[in-house]
Amino acid sequence: MVIDGKASLSIKSLTNSASDVTAVLGLEPTASAEIGDPVGRVRTGADGKPSMRERTHSIWALDAEHIDSDDRSGFAGVRSLVALLESRKSALKKLHDRYFMEIRWSGFSDSPQGGFLLPSDLLVALGSLGLDFHGTVYLTEDRAEVEATESAEALAQSD
Repeated sequence: MVIDGKASLSIKSLTNSASDVTAVLGLEPTASAEIGDPVGRVRTGADGKPSMRERTHSIWALDAEHIDSDDRSGFAGVRSLVALLESRKSALKKLHDRYFMEIRWSGFSDSPQGGFLLPSDLLVALGSLGLDFHGTVYLTEDRAEVEATESAEALAQSD
């Protein structure tokens, strides 16, 4: 059974900037990166000079605040993002044609059969905001490793 979860709003584009997302939504991201920003570590190129890969897309990410609640479904973070974004629905619609937008969710299960049920009211709310849902369930024993790689900051650092 899923006993906890964490969620982030992820907005990406191959052609548009992350700073435009901040301007349109009026929210500061947890992490962001622009097209052309360096990615990864410095490597030695074929010519013997140091080189770095460049980011091929912009990313803007906002982590849900951690909420202590009685919600044992693991979706409290998703619900908090939906509540925050409801008042920005028209702003999200402005971004929809130029950006790929999704809620990324990591659930933590105390069972090796880590399925989950996304409640219908949450599906409706995500759909009305034009947001896709990308969910993954992990065993609770893997939590520290998952949290290190699934945070908005880690997403912005990866390519």
